[in-house]
Amino acid sequence: MEGKKKELKSKKFRKNVMLEVDKDKDVKNLAKQRGEKESTIINEALGEYFSKRMSTKFIAFLNQKGGVGKSTSAQSVSIALSKLGKRVLAIDVDPQGNFTKGLGAYAPEMPSVYELLKGEIAPEKTIITREGIDIIPADLRLSQFEYLELPGKEFLLKNRLSQFDFSKYDYIVFDCAPSFGKLNLGVLAMVHSIYVPIQTEYYAMEGVTQLLQTIEMGRNLLMNKELTLKGVFATMYDNRRNLDKAALDKITEFFGDKLMNTKIRRNIKLAEAPARHESIFAYDPSSNGAKDYMNLAKEIIAREENSDNE
Repeated sequence: MEGKKKELKSKKFRKNVMLEVDKDKDVKNLAKQRGEKESTIINEALGEYFSKRMSTKFIAFLNQKGGVGKSTSAQSVSIALSKLGKRVLAIDVDPQGNFTKGLGAYAPEMPSVYELLKGEIAPEKTIITREGIDIIPADLRLSQFEYLELPGKEFLLKNRLSQFDFSKYDYIVFDCAPSFGKLNLGVLAMVHSIYVPIQTEYYAMEGVTQLLQTIEMGRNLLMNKELTLKGVFATMYDNRRNLDKAALDKITEFFGDKLMNTKIRRNIKLAEAPARHESIFAYDPSSNGAKDYMNLAKEIIAREENSDNE
């Protein structure tokens, strides 16, 4: 009857996840009636759960190519956001663990995102703090994830984090793996914005089409309508080299206003900082690297806040 409140009940469908369904329907019946897979119904419910936290920004740094400054960018932007007054949780989902190791956060047998994904530990138990940000760390154990025989692996990260209180953070920052496996699909299932670092070199645009297709797959197959390529930025840029200028012209032509104004200049300090287990802001706050990443963080904040007003 119209206007009458529907009585709801809670139904457990996976470990640590609750789904509210109509009293006379369960997941299987609802999936059958709608002609959809049960996983689609479950993910839709998870999407509704996460939508309650829209004030928290979920962003990811993604590029399937290695060596483009992805982890350096994720780490440096995270700490810059913190210095700008934002509360940040960084989640390392790159098995190389460079985000984690670069801040001296690695320790043998430490609780990590791998144990979290396997359901062996609660998210709160994995968090460590470095330079003003909280981190869920990663190491090489995470490389075993692709071989785990678990159903719905592309939704597993979202599943495991569904009961975590994100409201105490302004930004959740993911450092993705340099690949397009189930780990990255898990990130694409739950983030709002993708930021892509591209090195200004001859092969700068290699794999871009596949990258865009993967983002579109996240929007459609993973039922994440909030997923957007929010920005692309140049890394290791040297304005003295014609090659860099030519590569930047190609990136600009292809991405248009997706290309961010900030360019991360080639800077030896950015390479030295991880060896000291420090961010660029702790190692040399006056360096070009620190200045560039601070500007990039400000630009990201502007883009995220503008999207709220659209």
